[in-house]
Amino acid sequence: MPGATFWLVLSKSMRYPYLSARLAAKKPAMKAGEVPLELSVSVPDSLFSRPTLRAEVAIPEVAVPRITPEIQDGIAAVLSEQLGLRVHVTTEDPACSSET
Repeated sequence: MPGATFWLVLSKSMRYPYLSARLAAKKPAMKAGEVPLELSVSVPDSLFSRPTLRAEVAIPEVAVPRITPEIQDGIAAVLSEQLGLRVHVTTEDPACSSET
C-alpha cells in the first residue's frame, strides 16, 4: 500500500473569517499565525485503477427466461447495493422491458 507524509499548514486570516491552508512535502518554515499538521496518507493500489466489471450469463436453449420489471429492479438493487453504483437493467423483449 503506497503512502506518503505531507504537511498541511493552517492559518486563519485576520481580514477574512475563514481558514486557509497550504500543502508542503517537507516540514515547512512557519509564518506567524500558522499551525503545522503532519498528515500520513496510505491508499490501496486499487484506488488508482478503474474497476472492470464482467458478467457472463449462459442460458440453455430449452429455457426461455422471462425477466419481468420486478426481476430487473431486483438485479439493479443488488448491484447498486454491492457496488455502490447506479445501475440500469433492461431486456430486449419489449413486452417486459423497463429501465431501473
